[in-house]
Amino acid sequence: MSDQPIYRVWHGMIRRCHQPSSHNYRLYGARGICVADYWRYSFETFARDMLPTYRSGLSIERIDNNGNYAPGNVKWADAKEQARNVRHNVIIDTPAGPMVMAAAAEHFGIPYARLSSQVKAGWPADRFFEPMTERYRKAAESSALTRQRQNAAPHPAST
Repeated sequence: MSDQPIYRVWHGMIRRCHQPSSHNYRLYGARGICVADYWRYSFETFARDMLPTYRSGLSIERIDNNGNYAPGNVKWADAKEQARNVRHNVIIDTPAGPMVMAAAAEHFGIPYARLSSQVKAGWPADRFFEPMTERYRKAAESSALTRQRQNAAPHPAST
């Protein structure tokens, strides 16, 4: 049984939530996150609930990062999806509803760096997804050229 990938997932949940000696306990159990008793004391129950949707390469993810490992708050996710469900992610309002900034940039075809700088600059959310105007594009290109010239010019102290 312990050689089954889903068993290792189940055992890992219990370890990081309920064993203070686990190196990840501080991120889970110490924050009050636990495995529902329904699953904690029965691998068979966990497997019955989760095995039908399990695929190789997926890991278990809590939908609400502050919630417990419990039915209704977990799903299988790939690495990309897991990376978008972490506490430090920034959620923004989009025309498609609230999204993690990285997912919004990908969804709307906007460079992540552009979207991130707009958010950090305090732009109103309704402007994040406007097409880049010709005037804005020219200003951005001009600014980039100025930076290139400044970086290429010899430093006054070295002459």
